[in-house]
Amino acid sequence: MPRPVRRALAVTSALLALGVVGIVGVGPAAAEEPVDVNGQITDRADALGDDRAEVQAALDRYYRDTGRQLFVVYVRTFDGLTGAEWATRAAERSGLGRTDVLLAVALESRSYGYDADSDELSDADLEKVDREYILPALRQDDWAGAATGAARGLTEVDRDTGIPWGWIVGGTAVVAAGAAYGVHRSRRRFDHTHPVVDEHGQPVDPAAILDDDELEAAVAEALVVVDDALQSADQEVGFAEAQFGDAAAADFRRTVEEGRATLREAFTLRQRLDDAEPETDAERRVLLSRALHLCDTVDDALDAQVERLDALRDLQTRAPEVAETLQQRLDAVVARLAPTAETLRTLQSEHAGSALAAVSSNVTRAESLTRSATEQLSQARAALGGSDHATAAVRLRTAEEATGQAVALLDAVDTARDDLA
Repeated sequence: MPRPVRRALAVTSALLALGVVGIVGVGPAAAEEPVDVNGQITDRADALGDDRAEVQAALDRYYRDTGRQLFVVYVRTFDGLTGAEWATRAAERSGLGRTDVLLAVALESRSYGYDADSDELSDADLEKVDREYILPALRQDDWAGAATGAARGLTEVDRDTGIPWGWIVGGTAVVAAGAAYGVHRSRRRFDHTHPVVDEHGQPVDPAAILDDDELEAAVAEALVVVDDALQSADQEVGFAEAQFGDAAAADFRRTVEEGRATLREAFTLRQRLDDAEPETDAERRVLLSRALHLCDTVDDALDAQVERLDALRDLQTRAPEVAETLQQRLDAVVARLAPTAETLRTLQSEHAGSALAAVSSNVTRAESLTRSATEQLSQARAALGGSDHATAAVRLRTAEEATGQAVALLDAVDTARDDLA
């Protein structure tokens, strides 16, 4: 299916003429190619910090109020592109849907751009959002405010159209569910953030709202789609093994093998409906619902592995930059070890052991993880020295995961301190 005609709107460094000057807290520019976004927030410039949850809440409200998704991306620069060009390429790489909007912000140049469907939002709508919601935030170096303002402004212009999106999303749930698998694979990576919802905005099991014929048709389609997906995934695993090695692709191969077994179970359930023993209508629905659930489980698992592999490939292209950033992050975590250990000792002297049982070994575990991350980072640097970016990417991902786990462990001690205060 061809991509719908979309329109991009850019606001470039002409913002300086509006008094937006003085970039605060932004380091040297690092070129950022348009990315394949893996979630509603992609922060390559460390723009949000503690404000990330606030932005996510605003994006969630926008979806609940309008039935649309807003994706925001922060980078250092647009790599020589205009904001409009960068946003459009990122949206195309990400396979965004017709009603989705992508807002990209480049901190170094104070540029930003949209990618949106021209049939859904007019230039006048977007310019209103720029003038009243985004620019005021950027003048205050409020990167999070630019995103939350965009969400509020887009909600306002959507309401001005007089179309009750919240009611439509709930009222057309049956139609959406009936077509679910027709859209599913073409919107992989984003379909699960667009769940079928009821009139209260709560997710609904599609099998529960389909009539008997629709449910049977959905199962038949799902079996074919997931079988095709498994065949494609098997080829993708082979490519991943050749690129990154068997170990890096082991989880993906295991997922494919488990997916085949699960799909066989779904086929068996469907075939039971054609055997010599007839089922009641209620029994048929149970079998079909279970088969559809199994297909969706396989599909979700494959999507997760594809996203993980895409992220690894993206990491490969940015390996030198990631290595430098990760070293700084790892150094910061190591610097937290001693103070957090002292905090834990103080808590243990003041409170019963049971109150701290969940975090008693956190510092020790964090120390082990930082040692592992340091070793993996060292191996990544060695691989980069030999121009082996694929191996470097695998090592960097392992180091990133270990560092993230160490941060979570130390944060848990701080949380326990605050809870016991």
